[in-house]
Amino acid sequence: MVEDAAKNADADKEREAVVQAKQDLEAYVYQVENNISDPNVNMKLRRGDREAIETALAEAMELMELTADDAQADDLKAAQSKLKRATTRAFAHVYSQRR
Repeated sequence: MVEDAAKNADADKEREAVVQAKQDLEAYVYQVENNISDPNVNMKLRRGDREAIETALAEAMELMELTADDAQADDLKAAQSKLKRATTRAFAHVYSQRR
């Protein structure tokens, strides 16, 4: 039994990394969706920024639909990074208009 646990330790760590990356991405997608659904924010987003966010959201959601066996932690983290870049650029413009 101990030998089986030792053999599967690497697979368990990899699986844990995938689950954690997927949970992080799900939480970030939820946060972004809530932010862009706010009418005050949505009307201030530039069309190109909104399209970039929507594209990144669609890609992230598609990736999250994969079963855990098919998803890779690096792919999930890359999708979250792409979404963060798009939202950071867009929201920087929105918040600069508030001044």
